[in-house]
Amino acid sequence: MIRFIFLLLFALILKTQIAISQTFTMVNGSVSSCTGTFLDPGGTGNYGNSQTFVYTICPSTPGGRVIVTFTSFNTEANFDFLQIYDGNSTLAPSLGTFSGTVSPGVVQATVGNTSGCLTFRFTSDGSVVSTGWAATISCSTPCQTINAVLNSTVPAAGAGNIIRICQGGSITFNGSATFSNSGVGATYTWNF
Repeated sequence: MIRFIFLLLFALILKTQIAISQTFTMVNGSVSSCTGTFLDPGGTGNYGNSQTFVYTICPSTPGGRVIVTFTSFNTEANFDFLQIYDGNSTLAPSLGTFSGTVSPGVVQATVGNTSGCLTFRFTSDGSVVSTGWAATISCSTPCQTINAVLNSTVPAAGAGNIIRICQGGSITFNGSATFSNSGVGATYTWNF
């Protein structure tokens, strides 16, 4: 009976994980996601002739940056191209143009890219097609900036900003901080 329950739970977990993972096929459009698979216009088959598509992937988490990791890449060398841009349009700075079996590898939105998005432009010529690509989508979230402030002490600092106490005495430090995202749940630890 325990074995049956274990197998049932495992199947439910596996089904949940499969349902969460999405596949995004290259079309004209955009998506906000930090998980999934990104495929060429042919999906699991070959892409077609005379295609031009622009697709933007943006992070689904505020402040995040998209990372696309290519696990396979194969286009007609020197005729079919994938261009990658560091932003939410083809007007953003180029991160490169790829053709043949020269894979983009791991591509990430740069720190200077405030949108955190990556834009892809695929073009194929009128003859010869190939298997295209498969890539995984993820996101990174940069650490927030925290500025700590010493507001006061008990006893208060005297001349020269020196706090004088007797041996065995104690000092109470009162501080605060400003956070670039959120300070909810923050704790403060003094380390001397």
